[in-house]
Amino acid sequence: MPVEFSPSTNLPTGNNPTTVITADLNGDGNLDLVTNFDNFSASPNTSGKTGVSVLLGNGTGQFGAAQNYALEQTAPNPLYQQFQQTIEEQTRQYQQFVQRLPPGTFVLPFSPPPNPHSPTLINPVTVRTIASADVNRDGKLDLIGKPLKS
Repeated sequence: MPVEFSPSTNLPTGNNPTTVITADLNGDGNLDLVTNFDNFSASPNTSGKTGVSVLLGNGTGQFGAAQNYALEQTAPNPLYQQFQQTIEEQTRQYQQFVQRLPPGTFVLPFSPPPNPHSPTLINPVTVRTIASADVNRDGKLDLIGKPLKS
């Protein structure tokens, strides 16, 4: 017996999806779609480089517009910390120098340059595999992503 399929429908999601899963994420009894995305053209230090797109199903085979959720991790920036430590050391040395000067000596105040580095780095997480389960046992489905190993 031949199998027939309906015509395909393209649904806009985030860029370059490689995984699609179905799950009833909002508990309305309708299956929803979740895809991963990678926006390789985005700067590595901006939001939205990688994440998941969620398309809520309405029960008629149609889906709402994709809601994109960026995934990223923040971590302390070692360059920021090194710069801050250098400024603190220079400030300490300046104060020691001023204390050794004869009384009444005119000295310009120490004015360190601003730190050119961000206090944190945003490290994108590239999701390659997605699953759903009630991980924290609150009765609601959670999305689980397996990151691409670097």
